[in-house]
Amino acid sequence: MQYELANLEKLLTSPEPGQGDFESFNLEQIVLLEVKNIKIAWRKTACTSLQPSVLQNYVRQHQLALITIGSHLYKENYGITNWQVFLEDLFLFILEAFPDIMDKHLLVPNFCLAITRNNLKKQLADVESHFKLRNVPEYLAEAIIDGIDDWIYEDKEQHITYYRLSFYEWLRISLKSISTNNSSTKKFTTNLVNTICYVNYNSEKVFNSIKEYILSQIKENEDPALQLKYLWNCHLHFKHLPVRHELFFRPDDRILARSLSDWIRRLISSKEKELYSISDESILETSVESTTKLMTSLSIEELALLLRGFIEIGVIRIKKNGLSSLVRFMSQNVRTLTKGVYDEFKPETLYKYYYSISLTNLKSVQNILRRILRKIDDIENIMKNEKLNADTNRSAKQ
Repeated sequence: MQYELANLEKLLTSPEPGQGDFESFNLEQIVLLEVKNIKIAWRKTACTSLQPSVLQNYVRQHQLALITIGSHLYKENYGITNWQVFLEDLFLFILEAFPDIMDKHLLVPNFCLAITRNNLKKQLADVESHFKLRNVPEYLAEAIIDGIDDWIYEDKEQHITYYRLSFYEWLRISLKSISTNNSSTKKFTTNLVNTICYVNYNSEKVFNSIKEYILSQIKENEDPALQLKYLWNCHLHFKHLPVRHELFFRPDDRILARSLSDWIRRLISSKEKELYSISDESILETSVESTTKLMTSLSIEELALLLRGFIEIGVIRIKKNGLSSLVRFMSQNVRTLTKGVYDEFKPETLYKYYYSISLTNLKSVQNILRRILRKIDDIENIMKNEKLNADTNRSAKQ
């Protein structure tokens, strides 16, 4: 494969301007033109019908060569004061054009980080101002900015991998894009959370700050059913949120959005236990033993809504105008739970709640159905495990 950096290496290690072959030219303009030609050559090579492994080897050889050239120039000053700019421009081009095949495990030379640091530093002040203008919670804004500040101001001598460099570049671009968004304050914060999840800003501080933000949103609703609805929406949102899996702040294989989804799922389970669990002591066992009627932990409102749902989708079939007969039958043979006690109900009461549905009752029944689905999933997993064990034992015997 063609080695595209030969001319650039010769130019950067040439005598100072005014000497030798470059006497009548502006050396930096020549280097700038050569950098442009290298990018064109890389693009053309990428568009040819090469095997993926050949193209990967081609890109990584040039990546290593840039590091070697820069390391040499770092020790020897050849008169071009901004040679770092030219090299970093090529480094960033490789990062942008070949993100999937370059070697991101390599350490980035510190002399090739000036542009990225300066771009982040210049943009950070605008981002902070925009956060304040949009009333982004202080703890969330601080968590996002601190991770950048630490690298810009405190870790100048600490090498980072190309994985981290790629993360900073995408974060910078994403924050710049979201800062120009004129959406409402609350929607802006939501978009901000989605953005830092997309680039996988999986620092512990950011993770905790988003959790704190979600908990603060829950408190805006006093209705437990509405709280659970909000949590379920958040759980599904983060579970399916598009993310850049090849980006991360910390290389611990943790995807921020998926971690949030798992945490919300545990929070939902805890909330459901608080909302729906009933102490065994609160139920009068004698009321169960003394009757042959069907006992249910549903309230009469929940029973009416479930009954309506089953009838309307055809699970329970009744004759035309047969609802009154079914309601009387349910009243005679079913007991609902009221304040921890199995109690009778009148046909007209069940009939009333069949058509009168409150939002709280609607959310409550939705959560009951979700619990049923999770239980069915658990049963399915048990069946699969039993089948797997049976197949394993059968194979072992054979």
